[in-house]
Amino acid sequence: MTTKEKFEKVVFMLNNPVCFVIEHESTIQMLKLNELRIWAKGKFPKINTIDEEGKNKKRDFIDLWLEDPNHRTKDEMKFDPKMVDDNKYNMYKGSVYKKAESNIEEKNNIFFKLLKHISNDPIVYEYFKCWISHIVKTPYRTKKPTLLSFYIPILVVLVKMLLLMHYASGLKIIQVTLKILMISQKTLTLT
Repeated sequence: MTTKEKFEKVVFMLNNPVCFVIEHESTIQMLKLNELRIWAKGKFPKINTIDEEGKNKKRDFIDLWLEDPNHRTKDEMKFDPKMVDDNKYNMYKGSVYKKAESNIEEKNNIFFKLLKHISNDPIVYEYFKCWISHIVKTPYRTKKPTLLSFYIPILVVLVKMLLLMHYASGLKIIQVTLKILMISQKTLTLT
């Protein structure tokens, strides 16, 4: 591996904002030109070159790298979980979580037990389970719920109200109203 390849494994020039970036194991460091020269001094060997007069001259590697039009350069920084390969430095390096087993038993899982408890309704439970699954599986897609997602619990309450009113024809109106209020409170609250 050449000196340039070793150097460019950890260093590149960023065009927007203009600076030099050193990639460390878990962080990056953004430097100005003079700071990069100080950082690189002594880390890389001096290179023998021939000057305009034909004489041998030792030069710092960093100076030769800066003059090279083909040195590693990135246009800008981004955070993109899709991991599209372009000339932008992607700060997303993959999930820190490992893939779990795909067939998790809901009966024995504390998360699903809690979700079922706070949902109070099988339809709302399934909706939230799918919504959370979508967030985890596709972090690059928007997490903004659609307008329809706000109305699903309300639609569930309305359907329950209509069914209750249909079957409660023999009950007093106060009993029906109290039952409707209890159903809507259970469905719309998450506590």
